Amino acid sequence: MPGNYQGASTRTVCILCSQHVPDDVRVTHRIGKRLREEGYAVTWVGPERPRKGDDYGIRFVYYPPAVGKLGRLLTHASRLMKTARSVGPQDVYFAVEPDSAAVAVKLARRHKARAVFDIHEIYHQEMLLRWVPSPLLGVVGAMVRWNIRRICRACDLVVGVGQTRLDPYLEKETAGMVVRHCVPLSFASVGRGNPFPDERETYVILHGKATLSHGTKEIMEALSTLVHQHKIPCRIVMFRVNGVNNGSIDSFVGKLARELMIEASIDLRDPISYEAMFPLMQTCDVGVIAYRREFGRRCMPNRVFEYMATGIPVIVPSYAEEMERLIPRYECGLMCDTENPHALGAALLKLWSNKQESRRMGANGRKAFEAGLNWEAESRPLMEWIRREDSGA
Repeated sequence: MPGNYQGASTRTVCILCSQHVPDDVRVTHRIGKRLREEGYAVTWVGPERPRKGDDYGIRFVYYPPAVGKLGRLLTHASRLMKTARSVGPQDVYFAVEPDSAAVAVKLARRHKARAVFDIHEIYHQEMLLRWVPSPLLGVVGAMVRWNIRRICRACDLVVGVGQTRLDPYLEKETAGMVVRHCVPLSFASVGRGNPFPDERETYVILHGKATLSHGTKEIMEALSTLVHQHKIPCRIVMFRVNGVNNGSIDSFVGKLARELMIEASIDLRDPISYEAMFPLMQTCDVGVIAYRREFGRRCMPNRVFEYMATGIPVIVPSYAEEMERLIPRYECGLMCDTENPHALGAALLKLWSNKQESRRMGANGRKAFEAGLNWEAESRPLMEWIRREDSGA
């Protein structure tokens, strides 16, 4: 019978990571925390990285991380297996990458436990673009997809942040479950935003990460139209990206800002903590998701739920399949072709020009959050599955 470090009567879950950091929002601050609230003893096993957030009573067990992508690819699975074996048998192995899912299956079969795979990415396409040249994408992508489908068949449950994450990898006999990355109800105590207040003269737009794939070029071009053609005082908040050459990002944003003559409207910041994001959102009028098509078509970003819970209207890509099921239903924002600066500028202008309607959209997002679009409600089926399987029902 699987045991645990807190006593034989407590059910145990081991979260297996080959790449995710200990402070990952979904893995630690959502899933790990919720499992602890449900009474499970939780052990997190992964590469050693700095951790600053609350541990929620989770036991963190580390192995030394490899250097570079190739080092991770060649060594992390074996290091993860060795380290996970050292913590003893568990009831559930919860993996968050394909290689850690393969480890979870082996451990689960060895200990008569269960393996859960939480899929975050479209690994054989969008994710693979970061690893292989485009000409090889078709062949390598087919191999990666086949391997992940094989791993999913061996898992007891496959979880995804959206149906478009699950569809490429699940077969009919594979159990799947959508668990979107909503905001916990505790966020309600932080407060809500106040978009377009009468006393604020500047249009404050929250963009997020400053990268080409996140649509930074397009949103800056759209901003230029607001500033120069419509004479709207604007400020756009964006962030440098960890692991990216910050000098090149600063150079790219600064060069484009000078060309568009919008330097005074650019607020480029160092990354901030997850907790610090909520107070920042409350000072903004709109939250924008502007992913380009290669990443945006099947994306389901965490941030859209954070914008909704804050109570500010959103602008998202019209080609984002998951968000197309969300935004019109709750009437909490606008959808447009965010690869088109003119369309993006028109959407931004519409929110500025119709402030009462924009406040209504923001309020709709907040109501949806309070009524059920929150982490407690969204994760309940997953918790019920784990509890039901534990009880032998």
